Amino acid sequence: LVLTAAHCVHDPYTNARLNPADVTFAAGWRQGRASAHRKARRVVVHPTYVHNGKAEFENVGNDIAIVELAHSIRNTAIMPFDRSARPVIGTKVQVVSYAHDRAEMPSIEEPCEILGKSMAVFVLSCHASFGASGAPIFVLENGQPRIASVISAKATWKEQDVALGTSLGTPLEELMAQ
Repeated sequence: LVLTAAHCVHDPYTNARLNPADVTFAAGWRQGRASAHRKARRVVVHPTYVHNGKAEFENVGNDIAIVELAHSIRNTAIMPFDRSARPVIGTKVQVVSYAHDRAEMPSIEEPCEILGKSMAVFVLSCHASFGASGAPIFVLENGQPRIASVISAKATWKEQDVALGTSLGTPLEELMAQ
């Protein structure tokens, strides 16, 4: 299973949801190569997510999707990540993304922190660039990275550029139930 932002599984020109047959996950993508490629079997979007082609705060809290791969990745170089407990304001986080200007090479932004939160949205001091959507937001727990959220949008909050992430508590449980 691959966690991403729901808007990432929609065509940016037509706003239609992508056909799972057209989705390929490239695990460990770096400098034009991946450690594994897998086709999607199914794409499941949060049931209350409404895709209208625009990032709206009301939609960020349910901007998550799961891509179910057609075949498991059985490569010891590619390990899945566990989910983090719900982090609190002030928690240090890291974002690993492939933004538009560095699509061949992942970059890590650290340290960022959670500046604010609601029940469904995290406000992060990280700088999200176009193409960073769906990127994992990690919290280090006992030295191990765990997924706390995914990037949904960039915004301005209290005159500061911020990234918005979807909380993975109840929204992820609702998504997994599908």
